[in-house]
Amino acid sequence: MELRRKERISYSSLFEAPSDEEPEADPNADPAAPAKAVGKARVHAPESSDESDVYQPEGDDAPLSDHALPSDAEPSEPDDGPPAEEDGDDSGASAGGPASRSAATRTGRRGKLPKIFQRMPSPPANAPKRVQLTRLAPAPPNKNQATHQAKYSSRLRATSLYFPPKAKRLAREPEPYGFDGWGEEVPTTSADRRGVLKRLIQAHARCEGGPRWELLEDRAWWRESTAQEDRPRVWEGLRIKSAGVTVLSLEEATPYLPSSAVLTETGASQPPPPLTCHFGLFDSQQKRTVPPLSSFPLKEHIPTSREHILNAGAPVHSLAWCPVHPSSQPAGRAMTHHLAVAPFLSSLDQPTIGQRSSLGSVKGCIQIWSFAPQGASCEMVLCTEEGPAWQLAWCPLPADDVEEKKGTVRKMGLLAGCFRSGHLSIYAVPHPDALRAHIAPKQKGKARAREGDVPGEKEILHVKLEPVARLEVDGAGCWRFDWANSGLIAAGCTNGKIAVFDVGSILKDPILRLPTHYFPVHQSCVHGIAWIRGPAQALDGTPQLQKNPVMIASGGYDGQMLLVDIRDGVSAQVERMRDWVTSVQFSTFSGGPIFVEQDYRIKHISLSSLNLGRGSTLMDALGPIWSIATSDYHSSVALASADGIVHLGSSGKAHNKGHPNLLFPLYQLDYNRKTGEYRMLDHLKPRESRQVEGFFEGNKKRLRAQTREVSEGGDGADASVPPPPEKSRTSLTHATGAWPPQVNIYCAAWCSGSGMARAPMLASGGASGLVRIDWVLGTWTKGVFPYKKIEVLRGEVDGVDDALQGQEGEEEEEDEEEDD
Repeated sequence: MELRRKERISYSSLFEAPSDEEPEADPNADPAAPAKAVGKARVHAPESSDESDVYQPEGDDAPLSDHALPSDAEPSEPDDGPPAEEDGDDSGASAGGPASRSAATRTGRRGKLPKIFQRMPSPPANAPKRVQLTRLAPAPPNKNQATHQAKYSSRLRATSLYFPPKAKRLAREPEPYGFDGWGEEVPTTSADRRGVLKRLIQAHARCEGGPRWELLEDRAWWRESTAQEDRPRVWEGLRIKSAGVTVLSLEEATPYLPSSAVLTETGASQPPPPLTCHFGLFDSQQKRTVPPLSSFPLKEHIPTSREHILNAGAPVHSLAWCPVHPSSQPAGRAMTHHLAVAPFLSSLDQPTIGQRSSLGSVKGCIQIWSFAPQGASCEMVLCTEEGPAWQLAWCPLPADDVEEKKGTVRKMGLLAGCFRSGHLSIYAVPHPDALRAHIAPKQKGKARAREGDVPGEKEILHVKLEPVARLEVDGAGCWRFDWANSGLIAAGCTNGKIAVFDVGSILKDPILRLPTHYFPVHQSCVHGIAWIRGPAQALDGTPQLQKNPVMIASGGYDGQMLLVDIRDGVSAQVERMRDWVTSVQFSTFSGGPIFVEQDYRIKHISLSSLNLGRGSTLMDALGPIWSIATSDYHSSVALASADGIVHLGSSGKAHNKGHPNLLFPLYQLDYNRKTGEYRMLDHLKPRESRQVEGFFEGNKKRLRAQTREVSEGGDGADASVPPPPEKSRTSLTHATGAWPPQVNIYCAAWCSGSGMARAPMLASGGASGLVRIDWVLGTWTKGVFPYKKIEVLRGEVDGVDDALQGQEGEEEEEDEEEDD
C-alpha cells in the first residue's frame, strides 16, 4: 500500500529494520518449505478458517513495542531494543534466538531505529493478509524539522509586511469605548523578533470572537511617521475660513436631507417616518419606535449590553470614524468620538452604476454623529451639491487643529468621499463646538431646530461649505477610493481604470487637479480598491520608509482580483471568479489584501517574500458580502452581508481540529414583510465555516451511521427505528441570496486611528437606516491566556525564549494529540 510517501513500499517493509547483512540461515528449517522473503516481499502462509482479520497478540510472552500499543492490546514493560520477529512455529524467534540477535546487531550498528518504526508493533510471520493498518501502523508523526518550521511560516499563518521598530502595547484593559482617556501605552518588544513573532502567531490563533487588548499593536506604516510619533498630526496649515461656512436653516436644508418613500398629496417630499424594531433577548423582546436622527443605548432592553443604536433615517452605505491625536483630548473632559454617516435619499433610491449626475441636480448630505459617555447624537449635517456619497473615508492621520486663529474655524479633520456626481471631493470638516462659537448672535434666533426636539438639547447644525479639492476624470466617475497616506489617494473609476492623485500637491496648488497616474486595469467598473501599505525596497534591500507605497489591489465587476504596480502600470491577476468583487481591504497583520470570493467567502493573499502569492480562505457568510472591515491594531475581520448579519472572524487564525476557526455572528437583523417591522437578534451561537461543515457532512461513515437501523433498547429486540428523512440527516448551513433587501448590512468600520484603547469599537449600518456601535472584546480558546503573562508573551523578560522552549513543546504535543 501507499502511505503518503513518494515511493511505494510494501506492508512488510514497515516492520523491517534497515539492514545491509544477509539473514542467518535457520539450521532447523525444512528445506522443502518455501523460503521466507526478506525486504519488500513476504509470502504469508495460506489463511485458515479460524483466522481473524484483525491481529491480536497471542499472549503475555509475545514481543511488544517499546511504545504504547493499540487499545485492544495489553501494555507491557518497555524493552531496550526493538522487538524481534517470529518465524512461524520456530523457536528461533524467542528472546535469545538468531532473529533477535540479528535485529540487535542491526540496531547496534546503525543506531536507534527511526521513530516511525519504533511506534509500530511487529506482527508475527503468520499474521493475516487483511490487517487493520490503522491499529498496527499508525500514521507517521507530522512533526519534523521541515513541518515544524513551516508551522510558523506556512500560507495559513499571518505575516506582516512591516514591523515598527518602536512597538507599544496597552498596560491594562481599557474602559469600554475609551472615554476615560487615551490609554496607557508602554514600550514593548518588536514583533519582528523570531521568538516574539512565534508566540504572537500562536496567541492570535487562540483568540476568538474579536480582538483582545493583550494583542493590540499598531503595525501600520506611514510615510509621515517620525522618531517621536507613529501617527503625527498633518495639514496643520490648512484652515477653514469663517466666510466659507454657511449655516442653513431647516427649511433651506430640507432638499439635502433624507426623505420618505411616500410623497404628500401635492407631490412634495416629507421627512422619513419612524422605524419600528424589536430589541432584546429572543424570548423577551420589546417593541420600540425609533425616530430619525435619534439614538438610545441597548442596555434599556438588554441590561448587560454596552451597544448603542442610531437611526440615520435612510439606507446607510458608508461609515467612517474620525482619527484623533493624543493631545486632542481636553483636560478634565471625557473623550468624544465622531462618526461620519453617508445616507441615501430614501429607501427607494437606486442609482445606476456609471450614470453621473450634474452638480446641484441631485443633492445629498453627510451626517456627523458625536459619541460620548452620555450617548450618541447627530450634531452636524454637511449639505453637498455632489449628491449622496458612495464611500466616505477620513484622512488616516489626525488632521485636526490645535488652536483657533482669527477669521478661521477649527477643523476636526479631512473627509473624502466618492459622490453620485462622479467627483472625488475632499472636505475640511469644522468641529461642531468651534462652529457654534462662531455663529453670529442674530443667526442663533433663527428656526433651525426640528419639530419634536427636546428643550435644552443641542440643535443640529446644517452646514454648507465648498470642498478644498474636487477631483474627477474625463469620461468616467470615481466609484471607490483609498488613502495611501495623508498625501496620496487612489480612485477606482466606472470605466475600469485607476487614477492616482497627489493630494499634497493639489491642496497647495488647486490648478494641478490631474491625476499623476491613470491606467486601465479592469474591463468594467472598479468596485474595490486598497493600497498595499508596505514599504518598497531599494536595490540593496533596505526599506524605503520615507516614500509612498507603490502597490494597489483592486477588484471589479469583471470578476478579477488584480495587483498593480503604479511604477509601470502592469497588473497581475491574483484571482478570477464568476462573480463581481464587492470589497477589497488591506490587512496589516496578514500582510496582504483580503477580498470577497465567490460562494460568499473571503480570501487572503499573502504578499510577504516567504509566501508570495499564496492564498487561504478565512471565513464565509450566509449571504452576499457587501463590506470587509479590517484594523491597523488587530487581526479581527468584520463582514457586513446581505443576510443581515455582521460576522466576526480573524485573519491570523487557521483551522485545525484542536482549535477550530469559529465565526461569531455579532447580531442579526430580520424583517417582517407583513407588518413592516424589524427585529434585532443578539447573543447568537458561533458556527464553523460552511466548507468545514460540508467536509464532515460528506463523510461516508457518518452518513452510514445516520441511516443505520438501531434497536430501541438494550434488550436485543428486533424492533428498530426507521432512518430519519433525507432533510433531517444534514446539518449543513446553506447560503443563499434570497434575503429581504431591507435587512442588508452595507458597511462596517473599525475605529482605526484613535489609539489602541478604542480599537475594539465597531460601527455597522445598512438598508434599514439603523447604525449600531459595538464594543467587541474577544475571548481566549478554552478561557486560557497563552504564556500566562503579557510580559512573557511579548518577550519583555530576559531569557524568556530559553525558558519557554519546554512549555511550547508541551503545548505543541497537546495540539497534535487533539488533531489526532
